[in-house]
Amino acid sequence: MLKIDGEKHAKAPKYLKVNTKFSLVSSTFFLIAQIVFIVSGGFNYINTIAVSFGFGYILAGLIFTGILLLAFEILKIPFWLILYL
Repeated sequence: MLKIDGEKHAKAPKYLKVNTKFSLVSSTFFLIAQIVFIVSGGFNYINTIAVSFGFGYILAGLIFTGILLLAFEILKIPFWLILYL
């Protein structure tokens, strides 16, 4: 059986509150970033970059997806640093 002492039990609501606020802030940031990306024509811009390499449709699609994933991961770095450091 798992034993939880009083100190850990007292910290749990504070921990939950902080993590919930952090999650709300980061989710809101990423939603706004995605809306701005869509409205500003970001998909077309990345598609132009992916197609400019001159590969076929499949490789252009993979490059397109890779650029999107890389950009998303770069945007997550500051939140990761705040959360884990």
